[in-house]
Amino acid sequence: MEHMLHTTPTLSHEINNYLTIIYSQLQHIEHLYKYLSKDEYWIRMKEDFSSAFHLLREAMEEEDLTCATAEPTPISSFLKHLYQSWSPRLSDQGIRFSIPTEIEHVELPVSRQQLEHIFYNILTNSYDAICKKAELGHSQNSISIQTELQPKTLQIQIQDTGCGMNQQQLSKVLNPGITYKKNGHGIGLPLVLEIMESIHGEFHIFSSPGRGTTIILNFPL
Repeated sequence: MEHMLHTTPTLSHEINNYLTIIYSQLQHIEHLYKYLSKDEYWIRMKEDFSSAFHLLREAMEEEDLTCATAEPTPISSFLKHLYQSWSPRLSDQGIRFSIPTEIEHVELPVSRQQLEHIFYNILTNSYDAICKKAELGHSQNSISIQTELQPKTLQIQIQDTGCGMNQQQLSKVLNPGITYKKNGHGIGLPLVLEIMESIHGEFHIFSSPGRGTTIILNFPL
């Protein structure tokens, strides 16, 4: 898996260059033949190009993440900033969001950029899972973050009350390209796992349908 995640972003820069040239040629053709701008198949092809560019941008960002210098990040200030950033969005959907009232003052061996990517992907998945469950009429929705300082690690647990996953889905969710969300790309969680493995940390995920998902991150100190 690690080889797959590193190889794809490396090639993405070259692919992006070629696609940019092709897309510029398409724009020139459309400029010459104005009627193409209203052609259904032409419009669909341009949308496909836009989707390809979107995936390539994400892949190139991921390359930067996996190569990022792991400058230590204070977890206390990070989680407080995370709470302030996500609370308005979650509150609008009636989702309760909680973090520890007292957070350990320790530094984690990851860059802030890497840490933001980890939590962005996990919280986005939790948000989407809760919204999916809410469509079925469930109203008790929450996401909680808890920390526990252990002798050689800081354990962070993220728990949600979303729709959850069955065992078959759970066994594949960390495989690159596997997604159970509409318009998902299946890259986020595999990269989270790669970041955790790169610092000799641990990533565990537990889930069951209708009961939500719990993710446990063990950061070495």
